[in-house]
Amino acid sequence: MDLLILVIALAFMRIWGTDNPLHKDIFTIRIMSIFQRWLPSYHAKNVLSGGHPTWRALCDVRVFGLLSVVALSLIILLVLCIIGGVSQWLLFPFSVVLLIYSFGRGNFFDAAFKYAQSCYVEDWQSALEHSQTLGVKTDAIFQKDWQTLHKHVFSRVCLCGFDQLFVVIFYFLLVGPVFVLFYRLLTLQAAKYPSDEATSFVLSVLNWPAVRLLGFSFALVGNFSSCIAQLIPFMRRFNDSACVVISSIALGAFNHDGAVAVTTKVKRKDIELLIQLYRRALWLWFIVVAITVIVF
Repeated sequence: MDLLILVIALAFMRIWGTDNPLHKDIFTIRIMSIFQRWLPSYHAKNVLSGGHPTWRALCDVRVFGLLSVVALSLIILLVLCIIGGVSQWLLFPFSVVLLIYSFGRGNFFDAAFKYAQSCYVEDWQSALEHSQTLGVKTDAIFQKDWQTLHKHVFSRVCLCGFDQLFVVIFYFLLVGPVFVLFYRLLTLQAAKYPSDEATSFVLSVLNWPAVRLLGFSFALVGNFSSCIAQLIPFMRRFNDSACVVISSIALGAFNHDGAVAVTTKVKRKDIELLIQLYRRALWLWFIVVAITVIVF
């Protein structure tokens, strides 16, 4: 059933594209804000005379945002348990809706493809617009500095592919729809409050295995030896960002030296190859899941 839920959710994502009606986060953010209002807030009285914050103030800064995400996820889990007690078939549409909501915002495939087309005809303004769609900050990029723009776009495509699709599919198949909702709420909380250390830490922990698995997937559908050579050092490290790890391994899949190429040698062709690499990796895991369902 998980495979069917996944296929239906991806079909709706394809049909709706960037106009997905379920990807309106205002209501969700309001609910999390309500949870946070119920918790004590940071006031001067929560600071000791020496200027050091009390445990209550520290919790307010570091934990309460995470608690609001956990609370909302537990409420959704309780609702699904009640629905499941009535009928298991009723869980199916709710699971589809939760999965669709949990996918990342935007369509990185479409934006990256249009960016590559703009670069091919050297349309700088159009390339800037599509790179901004991917989340690239272009204010500090000089006019016609294609090399710098390619580097930023490549990194964003790597991260968007992971955030919008792969990590969601990975945790959905591994844990279930409520957990991927928990993951998406964490990303919303981290985006709204970048100083939320607890949420950022939990996200980094959840990203670590998924990023390495994506890297191994790239090795299976790309240049295996070069990709593994890039992947192995990251298996022993925990402080590298998901963007750095994925970018280096992806360039390794193209038989580049990822550690060097990610900063100096990214070309338009690499972005086109990256789109194809993500598609092959996703098809690989669809086949793996399908075979697993058939066999077991």
